[in-house]
Amino acid sequence: AITWSTVNLYHINALFVKRLTKDFSHSFVELVASKPQEPKWHVCHWWGTSFRNTLDMLLYHAEFRGCDLTLHTYWIDTFANRKQKEHWHDDLLQTPFAKAIMWETCKGTVMCMD
Repeated sequence: AITWSTVNLYHINALFVKRLTKDFSHSFVELVASKPQEPKWHVCHWWGTSFRNTLDMLLYHAEFRGCDLTLHTYWIDTFANRKQKEHWHDDLLQTPFAKAIMWETCKGTVMCMD
């Protein structure tokens, strides 16, 4: 059984994100946000880490860095990528990951490791 302690981004992507975005050409974030979400931090993580632990690590990061969570957005590929379109390019700089990292507002990458 999937519980709050065990749910990870593989589960969330399969059970929610893909299902909710399948009929749209938008990412999950684009569907639920009221305005564009410019990344302040790019998140590098393993999808298999429990989402609860990932959130705990990001909350620690926000507290340590003094981030206002109403202003600082974390770019997580599961939610930010458009699942309906292929994002792999011959040019690495054209991938969504590189674009998020190089975005004018992005301060850096947060590496979440457990």
